[in-house]
Amino acid sequence: MDRQIAIIMALQSDDPDLAGLREKGIRKITDYQNKVARLDAELVNEIAPTLRGREGAASRYYFQAIAQHLPDQYRFEGRSQHPAKDVFNCLLNYGYGMLYGKVEGALIRAGLDPYIGVFHREDYNRPVLVFDLIELFRIWVDYVVIRLCSEKVINEDWYEVKSDGSYWLAALGKRILVQSLNDYLDELVVIENVSRARSNHILLEAQKLAGIVMKLN
Repeated sequence: MDRQIAIIMALQSDDPDLAGLREKGIRKITDYQNKVARLDAELVNEIAPTLRGREGAASRYYFQAIAQHLPDQYRFEGRSQHPAKDVFNCLLNYGYGMLYGKVEGALIRAGLDPYIGVFHREDYNRPVLVFDLIELFRIWVDYVVIRLCSEKVINEDWYEVKSDGSYWLAALGKRILVQSLNDYLDELVVIENVSRARSNHILLEAQKLAGIVMKLN
């Protein structure tokens, strides 16, 4: 939620109505942060459904703020997955798919089993620990997609619209998004006084989590 607030604060517009929307989004997300902070439980699984619910509610305000700051042709009604209902979500879903792979690889390199989760449930034989850790880094995909939309570089050659109204990336869209996201993940950034490429920070976070698990054992 901290990182969602940071993205909202970075959105720029001279429209006073949009300024109010940014303030509302930040206020609402902060409210959900405070609600999460007040939760009390001995084990995470006792409050996991509540945590997921508040995470989802905060995300709705987050994406609402983003949508209204995009050029008209890229605006969207809300998050849509499998399939995407608009070009923004189409790009976001593909970018998240790339990020899932990088997070799963980092967990394996750190010696953690991606199929044993903490925040998300262990069901459907899915790598639920990836779903836990990826939350720290989703905003990197969000930022890249927001930038591409804001620069108005996306055109109809990037995607296909199926007969059911679903949006899917075409070869050109995949190629440019992959390159854009990889370039962004290769950039050096300082997090907790450590300067590394963003992709390496994912590995460092996985290793930090592995260290916590080892202490528990």
